Formats: sequence, structure tokens, C-alpha cells
Amino acid sequence: MKSKLLILPLLSLVLVACEQQVSKPPPKPPVQNNETILDNRTADTHRNGREPPYPKSTREADNTARNLRDRNGGTLTPFDQPESEADRTILQNIRKALVGDRDLSTYAKNIKIISVNGVVTLRGPVKSVAEKEAIERIVSRIPGVKQVDNQLEVLQESER
Repeated sequence: MKSKLLILPLLSLVLVACEQQVSKPPPKPPVQNNETILDNRTADTHRNGREPPYPKSTREADNTARNLRDRNGGTLTPFDQPESEADRTILQNIRKALVGDRDLSTYAKNIKIISVNGVVTLRGPVKSVAEKEAIERIVSRIPGVKQVDNQLEVLQESER
């Protein structure tokens, strides 16, 4: 009986020691900040020796005018999307239809869609006028859509 009483405290000590060993987190790798990453390559070449995947100048990527337009309050943004079940269903069906269309570009599949009481606003860049019109046709066929406000912008050749 005494031996059984001694075994229990010893067993609990062993379990505690094992738990402490297991619960130690692995060491974290050293953190490298963005400046170090950018300093390790030149401005004109990417790691693989090709042109960088980002614009050569900030002027090419400048969308300040679009951002100001969105901030003035007169233009709908995705934050204006109501939480009604009907509008969410319309939005989901539109997104499924656009993503499922193999003829549309990645730009077209990633446009902003806002549905307010069945009135759908489309915003963002597309590759061509034909693509802009195709998106409007697709959206107008979705059940529950009452009206389409097509604010899609066709990219210039230099922006593609």
C-alpha cells in the first residue's frame, strides 16, 4: 500500500517535467525588414534577373485621383453595401457569374460590386469596351437586379 502511495507523487513529478519540455516554443527565425530586402537587389532587376513585377516609377502606379473621388462621399464604395440578405445574394450570384466566365480577364473578375436594393454599381478597371459591355450583360441577367450603374473604366494600352 505504501509503495502505491509513493508511486503517485513520483508519477506526477515525471508528468510535470515532461510537460515543461514539450511546451517550450521553437525559436523564431530572424526577421528581415523590407529595407534589407530591397537593398539586396537593384532597382531595375528582380531576383530572377528580369524586369521587376512592380512599376518602374511611382507615377505609373499613382491612383490618387481615384482615391480622392472615392473619399468625397458622392461615390458608392463596398463599405456602402447594405447587410440585407437580398443584396448579399445578388452580390454572390454576380461574383460567381464573373469568376466562372473564362472569357473575362482577371481585372474583370476583381471589379468592385455594390448592390443597394437591387441597384448594382460596378466599378474598377477592365481591359476593353467589349469586356465592359459583357460584364453589364452578365450582371443585368442576375435575378433580383433592377438596374445596373456601370462605372467600369477601360484601361489604356499602357496601363495593361
